[in-house]
Amino acid sequence: MTSHLWYPVVHGRTRSVDRWWRVLPEGLTEGESAWLRQAVQAVVAGGRDLAVGPRFLLADEGRLRLVGVACQAGLLSRTMATDTGKAAGRPLYTFVGWMNRSPSPPAPVPGLPAWQAHLADWAAPVYDHWVGQDWDRPARKLNAPNLSRPGEAPWEVAALPADGAWTPARTSPPGVRVVPAARAEAVWNAAVAGPGPVLLTTGWPGVAGIPRGATMTATCDVAEELTLPPPATPVTEREPEAVKEEATNAEATKEEATKEEELPDAGDELLAWAKSVLARVPWVPGRGERDRPETEPVVEEKIPDPPPSRGRGMRALLGDDEREKPGR
Repeated sequence: MTSHLWYPVVHGRTRSVDRWWRVLPEGLTEGESAWLRQAVQAVVAGGRDLAVGPRFLLADEGRLRLVGVACQAGLLSRTMATDTGKAAGRPLYTFVGWMNRSPSPPAPVPGLPAWQAHLADWAAPVYDHWVGQDWDRPARKLNAPNLSRPGEAPWEVAALPADGAWTPARTSPPGVRVVPAARAEAVWNAAVAGPGPVLLTTGWPGVAGIPRGATMTATCDVAEELTLPPPATPVTEREPEAVKEEATNAEATKEEATKEEELPDAGDELLAWAKSVLARVPWVPGRGERDRPETEPVVEEKIPDPPPSRGRGMRALLGDDEREKPGR
C-alpha cells in the first residue's frame, strides 16, 4: 500500500439508466470537477475502440493527479457488463481511477506494465462496489453521483526510470501529440516523474479514434510522432447513449411512476359499481319515490358486471365469514 491517499473515481452506466458518473471525489471545486471530467472523457472517448483493448490515463494539473483505466466492463465484472434495457445484451464500458491531492511532490504511480498486468486486480473491486450499489436503482434515485473519501491505493510503487527525451504536454503545441506505441512505457514514466500539467492516454489502436477536444499526449500504433491539430470549433465529448440521456431518463422515470402507482382501492371500485347498478334498477310504483309519475315507462337496463379484482382484491373487503369455504 502507498502512503498517499487516493479518491476512487468511477464512470459507467447502470444496467438500464444512462447516467454515467457513479462516484466522484468529495470536495471538488467547479474547476476541479471540469478538469477531472475532461480528463476522463479524453480516455473514454465514448467507448470508441475499447473492444480492441483497454486504455490508461495519467493526468496532472499541478495540484491534482488522476490515474486509471478505461475498458470494457466485462474485464472487471461478469454480472455488470451488459445492458439489460432496450438494447439488452450490449457490452458496457467504464473508467475506474483514483485521484490524489498531493501538490508536491507528485504522488507516485505504477509503471505501465504493472497497470497492464494488474488491471482487474486493482479496478474490479472498485467497480463492483460503486457500480454494484447503483446497478438496480431506478432513474429517480440516480440524480447525483456518489462521493468518495480518500483511502489507500491498491498498488505498491517501485522507482521508475526517467526518459529525458520526452517533455510534458505543457511544452507541446495545442492539439494532440501522438507518440508511437513502442515508446508508451518511457512516455508514461516521464509523465509520472515530471510535474503537471500533463494529460496522457495510452493504448489507441489508430489515430481516427483519438478525440481532438483536449490538449494531450496519446500513444498510438503509428510509425513516428505527429501532432493532430485541434478542431476548428470546440468539441464536447459525450457518451453515445448520453446524447439522448435526458429523454431516456425522463421515459424511465415515467415508466417507474406507472409501475409504482398505487392500484385503485377495491372498496372504491365496488362502491362505484354499486351506484351504477342502483342507477339502472327500474322504478316500481309504490316502492319509493312516490312523487314520480306512474305513467313513466319502466326501462330495464343490463346491469354491468362487477369490477375485476384489483388492488387489495374484492374478497379482501369481505369478512372471514363471507370468504369462500370448502364445499360451497
